[in-house]
Amino acid sequence: MLKKSNAVYIVILCLCLVLIIQIALAQQYADTTSRYNVFYWENFEKGVFPPNMQYEHGSTKDNTGVYSLTSPDAPSGILDGAAITECGRHCLRLQTNPKQLFLSVTNNQSVLERPLLGEKGKALFQADIYYSLEESIPSNVAVLAISDDSGKDHAGWRLYRFGFSPRIGKLFFSSFNRSETPDVYVVDDIKNFNLKIPGWHRFQIIFEGQENIICAVDGRPTKFSPIKHSAFTKLHAGVIVCSLENKSETGYVDNLSIQWTNEESPIPRSPWSEQAAVETNEVLQLPGAPPASASGLNWIADPQDAWAQTSNNKRPLLFLLTTTQLPICEKLDSIFDANPSAQVLLRQFNLLRVDVNQLSGGKLAEKFKVFKIPCMIVLNENAAELVRVSWTKTSTWDAVAPQLQTVLASSGIGAK
Repeated sequence: MLKKSNAVYIVILCLCLVLIIQIALAQQYADTTSRYNVFYWENFEKGVFPPNMQYEHGSTKDNTGVYSLTSPDAPSGILDGAAITECGRHCLRLQTNPKQLFLSVTNNQSVLERPLLGEKGKALFQADIYYSLEESIPSNVAVLAISDDSGKDHAGWRLYRFGFSPRIGKLFFSSFNRSETPDVYVVDDIKNFNLKIPGWHRFQIIFEGQENIICAVDGRPTKFSPIKHSAFTKLHAGVIVCSLENKSETGYVDNLSIQWTNEESPIPRSPWSEQAAVETNEVLQLPGAPPASASGLNWIADPQDAWAQTSNNKRPLLFLLTTTQLPICEKLDSIFDANPSAQVLLRQFNLLRVDVNQLSGGKLAEKFKVFKIPCMIVLNENAAELVRVSWTKTSTWDAVAPQLQTVLASSGIGAK
């Protein structure tokens, strides 16, 4: 009888220990911030039309396909600025003609269920669209969020559509629910956004919680946002171009994607923000690039460049996964800027900084299984992980620094 009582006691004790550990882990993660997850992303860099995408409307392999941005007939300036890294070598080109005025492509295999967002989360259905006033640019280009049960023709459509009509200078949002006439149609003036023309810009349909829809260009909401609409709960992404009658026009689209989080988070900064002449005094910078800093630390934004440096000098690589506009990430940056001992210590590492709420940064975060930010990971020249530090609201540099110093000592470097 005594032995049985002891066994029960041990089981209860083990269960209590497990519960304590779970509570501690939950508290740790409660003090950090979730990143946006990359649910779907097509950048067309394989150079062929993706097998998981479908031709819709009048689209065929003859008028819709992957296009080399270095082609001799590419629009002037299409690879200027951030495009060389954000768009890479390829995009999607859609060419209308008088017989095929409506062209679209969709991915109906990656369906996001809106209930996943909870009450405060967000899902970004987005695409980078090349915006120009040239005669050859379609009169209407838009990103789509399509209900999983949508029909194939106008009468059966169940979808949201956000884009621009350069001929009339308007941004527009429309919602179709099994009718050729939209149940919601609202507009805003493009001139309010002072977009660089010609140039790439990110058009976003943002689902917030279970009711709100925000339409944004380069992360900046339109005046008609938020829109109250909750009819469609299972959605996939697409793009559409439309031309006026008797026109032959060409649209360029890249980075069709869906990002999401079930926590309250700011809209990620667009990679094209520095190309928008926004009428504010805000200093805009390329997402993913190291922020302006008083510390003088040499943060590298390109993982390949950082890895090349690490392979060359054999110093450990400190990989910081972070983002902008979040207080906890800004707090860590302020320590780097203001703490001389932190600066001395960090200079002993090769430094890589990645914005996890950008598409490429999000993929890296997935690869390294980082779900909460900010997070520091130290790797040696053989890509072995030496230490991982998740910075929380209660973290202090005095507690983190010894872990980094131990790594340096084991590498034979030592802080100077």
